Order: sequence, then structure tokens, then C-alpha cells
Amino acid sequence: QTQEARNAVAQAIMRPNFRGEYRCYYRFVNDSVPESDGGPLFSSLSPLTDVDVGDSAASLEWTIPPIPSHATSIELFRTTANQKATIFRVVRLGGASDISEPYRTVYVDTLSDWDITDGKREDFLAIPVTLSDGSINANRYGIPSGDFAVGVMFQDRLWIGVDTTGKRPNTLMYSEADEPESMPEINELILQTNLRDTDYITALVPYAAALVVFQSKACHRLTYVDNPQSDGNVALLAYRGCCNQRCWDLHEGVLYAMDDLGVYAMTESGQVTPISQQIDDLFRRNTDANHDRVDPSKRQWYMLRTDRDQKVIRVFVSFMGDEGDYPTRQLCYSIENKAWWAEEYPTIFTAGTECRTQDGEVISLAGDGNSLQRLADGLTDNGMAVPYTWKSGNSEFATDAQKGGDQANPRDVSVTYEPTAESSVLNLSLYYNGSPTPRNSLASRDRGVGFKSHEGTPEYTLDMIRNAGRGDAPAIASALFAGKSLRDIYGNDRFVAIELHGEQTAAGQVAIHEIEVNGVLDK
Repeated sequence: QTQEARNAVAQAIMRPNFRGEYRCYYRFVNDSVPESDGGPLFSSLSPLTDVDVGDSAASLEWTIPPIPSHATSIELFRTTANQKATIFRVVRLGGASDISEPYRTVYVDTLSDWDITDGKREDFLAIPVTLSDGSINANRYGIPSGDFAVGVMFQDRLWIGVDTTGKRPNTLMYSEADEPESMPEINELILQTNLRDTDYITALVPYAAALVVFQSKACHRLTYVDNPQSDGNVALLAYRGCCNQRCWDLHEGVLYAMDDLGVYAMTESGQVTPISQQIDDLFRRNTDANHDRVDPSKRQWYMLRTDRDQKVIRVFVSFMGDEGDYPTRQLCYSIENKAWWAEEYPTIFTAGTECRTQDGEVISLAGDGNSLQRLADGLTDNGMAVPYTWKSGNSEFATDAQKGGDQANPRDVSVTYEPTAESSVLNLSLYYNGSPTPRNSLASRDRGVGFKSHEGTPEYTLDMIRNAGRGDAPAIASALFAGKSLRDIYGNDRFVAIELHGEQTAAGQVAIHEIEVNGVLDK
């Protein structure tokens, strides 16, 4: 060293760390959610606090609010001097990155603008307040509103709707992309409709690359590419609605739904096919007090579920006069046979779903609030026999004009059935001329053709037990009748309806393949 260097004197010049205006925020963090589940979770920024330190300040003193129970730590953010576009993290307190430091109520910030923007700093994090397109960034972590009853994932966002307050009946809220937990209040889409009367959203269905937004009387197709606010599109799909979020299901690419008019099927293009015409009177108002009708006042708890194994649609409803708020019976539709029937169970079902068993089988389950039940499985219902009833419509008898005379014609009824392993009785009854009461037999008789008549009762009985000599092939049994109808005499029997009923037990499955009625115009 030279003599001049050895005699040098160092002089420290004190400069302030802060000068000008700063914007300060904080936010809460939940570190307990792992990255594999989308964590950690953040809150939006706190309300803004502007700090003007003038020309000189050595530090900023933060007063730390209590960390709420749903969070594990708190992060402090501020801008550099005299700018508002980007905020920088000062420190994280009380969380995984600062686990050794006890919770404090005051924090002294001495980071200069140079230090806080240093990317090598341990707590460094820079966040733009807004993105280049003007959309929010640091405040995108809004909590989804609790005013809506239905939420579904569509594409990369969570959508919620079905207002429970009555204030926003046609409002949809949506989350940030790939952040279903982040739903700021500005992410709102109001369903604009040009229908004759007002309506309200009842269900949301992701279907065929679109979100089908159901109202009570109509449905709309919602699509977007990147941002619903800028490129979202809503178009009327069909003039049919949905009772609630439980009243729709998918089967082989077809959407089935129920509204106040009944049950219908809808394709991806919006083509609607009503499928409940056969039971249309159940959905229509009727002045007859004894007329069965679906109770529209309990529609919020109705449910529709498809059984892919049975190819059956079950609609869970209540009729007028049924007790309680929940569905008490099921209207069932065979997709293959296009036929309806009714089922009743000793429990009330409030929910249904499909699941895959350990064997890989997909089954349909229904829940009653306490347990799950598998429908249409096995021969009995928890060990109890299952009653069944089937009744045809009215068939018209042929008259002398069709048969060429007034002689008696055979009016036999033949039933093709699957024999059962043990005794199982099938009952046959006849209803004439639209009467609600079946006609009794005048005498007991066994003609050796299958069905036996019993004096004073309307039932003709057949034991379907397997005959060892016939093997397992379907069997045919007949009930023999005869009569004539003259077209100019109004007291003749003109119409007949057939009813089959009994109980399915452990004896075997009841399977009826064909019913043939002779002596009528349409065989």
C-alpha cells in the first residue's frame, strides 16, 4: 500500500430508504393445500393503504391484522416509490416459509426500492396489479358467492348459478381459468333473454362442448374460447326447461330432462323429442279430484336418473296429496321399448348417482339420506316380494260386420312367459267397456290350458313354475273366452283391457314376452 492509502479516511453518507408515495397491501395464504391439489391458496389483496413519506424515511411500520382460521400465513406487499402497476412482496409471516418466527403484530420494513426488487432476495415476488389487457390479476382470488345453489366445471372454469336470494335469478358467476377457487365479483354474466315472459335459471349442464343453461321454460347454449367477458356467446337452444339440477341425465350422448310439461330427450343440436306423451295427463291440470297428477309445488326435490344397465329412465316425483316434501314414487321409462310404468319403494329417495364397483361394473345408486340403495337388482326388495302390475289399453271387439255373422267368436287371451324355478302365481283380470273394476268369474274351472278361473273373483291364475318336461323354453298359457258383439245392439261388450299382476319372489324373475288377445280388431 502507498502512504496515501494508509492515511485514507472513510466517511459514511446516510441516505433514506424511502422517498415519495407507496401503495401497501396484504393478503392471506393457506399453505396446508398441497400443489397437487392446486395449492397454496391465496386471498385477494386487502384494501389499499397509500403512504406518502415525503423526502425522507428510514423505514415503514406495518400493523399486522390477525390471521384468520382458514389461512396459515400473511404476506405483506407494496410498490416501489411513485408507481402503481407492480407490487413486491416484503415478507411472509406465520407460514411455512417463516415457520420459526413467532406471530407478531408489528413489522418494520427497511427494504429500499433496490432491495425489494432484487430477484435473488429470499421473499422476492413481483405481481402486476392488472394484466396488459386490463383484466385483474392480484385481486382475482375472490371467494365464490354463497348466494348460488349449483356449481359445475365447464372447460377450465367453475360456473355457479341458480340464485337462492331472488335478487339475481339469471346471473352466472365464473372463476378464473384453472383456478376454481378464485371467483372475483366482476366475473359475472347475466343471461339476456328475449322471450315473452321472465324466467329464472334452474340448472347448469356441461353438454356437447357447451354449457347448457336451463331455465324453467327454456334452455340456452353458452360457449366461449378464452374469456367469457370478451368472446362468450349465448344462444337459445330450445323452448323446454328443467325443474332443478337433479332433473337431467345423459345416456348414450342424449340429454334427458324434465320440466313442468313432462320428460323429453334433446340431442347436441337442440332437437327436442317429448317422451312422456303416454303419461301426459300426469303433468296436466285436471278438475277431477281423484285424478293422479304430479305436484308442481314440490318440483325443487324432483329427480331424474338413467340406468345404463337396464336402459331405463327413472323420474322421482310426488303426486297431489302425497305427504312430505320429497318424491314418493318413480315414473319409469324403457328407452328400448318406449313404455312407461310406475314403481314405489318403502323408502324416500332424495339423490342418485352412478359409481363403478370393485369388479369394474357401473351401477346406479339412489340415496335416502341414511343409506345407498341399488335399484332393479336381485329378485326381491331386501328379502320382501316385489309386487308388479301391468294393464293394457282398451281393445275393440270385432262385431258381426267384421266377422260376417252373429255367432260367438273366440276371445282367448294367451300369455307367453318365462317359467320360474319355484311356484310363482300370475293373475290375469279383464276390464270391459272402460270399467274401472274387473269382471268376476261365474264359476271355478280348470280347462287344462294354463289359467284357472275362480268363482266370484276377477283373477284367472297361472302358476309359472317350470315344467320338467318342457325345459327352460318359454311357455304359453291361455285363458279361454268367447262371445259376440252386434253392431246395432249397444248392450254388448265393445272393449276389453287386460291386466296382469302378482309378486316376484325368490322363485325367479317374472318375464312376460307376449300377450295375445283374440277376437279384437287389432290382434
